[in-house]
Amino acid sequence: MIGHAEANAVLALWGSPEHGDLKGFTLVSTLEPCLMCAAMIRETGISTVVFGAHNPQRGAAGSVYDLLRDKRLGPPIEVIGGKMAESCQLLLDGFFQQVRSRQV
Repeated sequence: MIGHAEANAVLALWGSPEHGDLKGFTLVSTLEPCLMCAAMIRETGISTVVFGAHNPQRGAAGSVYDLLRDKRLGPPIEVIGGKMAESCQLLLDGFFQQVRSRQV
């Protein structure tokens, strides 16, 4: 699959015969979810999101927006951010450096 890791993980499990909705699941990611991924996470029933690096440009779990904890959209989702943030940021930097070098 091509796309955001969170969206790929959710789409692989959500509605599958083994899992159905994802109530009680915890999603773990290297990067804070964007608006698109946060909206998808809210719709699935995932109860907790853990992420490493904050996303100061597009983060939707507290950095720019707080979609996951917005009570107007239903019960808030527990968010634990900044876990192993430096290691996650190094992984992301290396990944995007490789992507950019292939585009040249």
